[in-house]
Amino acid sequence: ASSPIVVLSAESVPVGYINSPGTESPETAAAMPMTPFISLIPLGSSLRSVLIAMLHGEREVAVTDKGRFVGVVNFDSLQRSMGRGESADIAAE
Repeated sequence: ASSPIVVLSAESVPVGYINSPGTESPETAAAMPMTPFISLIPLGSSLRSVLIAMLHGEREVAVTDKGRFVGVVNFDSLQRSMGRGESADIAAE
């Protein structure tokens, strides 16, 4: 699966994402509909916090460090992390 295109504010705060197969030009991707992030999860949050956000309908969860975007967690990234036996604390990809 391809990674989403994350839309950031001028202050590098994640505001939403665009699902894209990755073949579009930046101009084409900018014209696609954006899905807003429902919540932002701080770097180092528990797996439980991320799963709660996902169970409330978020497919992609933005991870921030001091309010600035550092990555996205989704079911695919969680599955890869569990397969590698990584810690239950969230590290952005």
